[in-house]
Amino acid sequence: MIKVRFRQWIAVVVIVLSASFAIAQTSQGTVAGTVRDASGAVIAQASVTLINEATGVTRETKSNDQGEFRADAVVPGPYTIRVAAGGFDPKEIKGLNVPPSVVTSQDVALEVGKLTSEVQVEAANTATLDTDTGELATTISSNELSTVPIFSLNPVELAQTVPGVQMVNQAGFGNGFEISVNGARSRANNFLIDGQDDNDNSIAGQALQANIPDMYSSVAILTNSYSAEFGRAGGAVETSTTGRPPSA
Repeated sequence: MIKVRFRQWIAVVVIVLSASFAIAQTSQGTVAGTVRDASGAVIAQASVTLINEATGVTRETKSNDQGEFRADAVVPGPYTIRVAAGGFDPKEIKGLNVPPSVVTSQDVALEVGKLTSEVQVEAANTATLDTDTGELATTISSNELSTVPIFSLNPVELAQTVPGVQMVNQAGFGNGFEISVNGARSRANNFLIDGQDDNDNSIAGQALQANIPDMYSSVAILTNSYSAEFGRAGGAVETSTTGRPPSA
């Protein structure tokens, strides 16, 4: 009897810890893409290296049989991607900004190898549409948080700059700054700070309202087809990340 209860207790602890880790992961970023050749054919088993330009920390992975690669739980910041495959010139993409909580898509095309050659390109602006899942997300950067007027001092106010988002006045329908996303009620949104739940469980909306714009490094607004890991509501997901990012 004691052994059975002990095993049940261990199972509960494991479940609770697993849930905590899953929530915390949402404050990190994800980099995904496909490696192809000049003709558009996919390249399997290509070596993909992510290098954090601010810290020098590297992450390595390989493309699968469909040429796809993915790196989860990536610390937000500027990255260089190096891709290499047998018979092809290596390629380096610099200045790829990886924001928290969203998938950053970056496809890579390799040229047939020469004797000595290396191609370097500059990354374009981060795509807001994940072509793999259809997730639509917009990241409000630390630069915008510092330069765009925020009259309420609540960074959620800048969500109004995102397509499909508007401020509403529904007193009693939500705590904090009330926004409607894609026509949904203001209480249908899900708020996170550094990946942790920040929802008022009584009337919905923000529980903690830290109205200090300088304490945030970015605010991400996910408005469509976001991952099931966020759960909770059918409106939008607003996830704030605290702490200034290191300079490159």
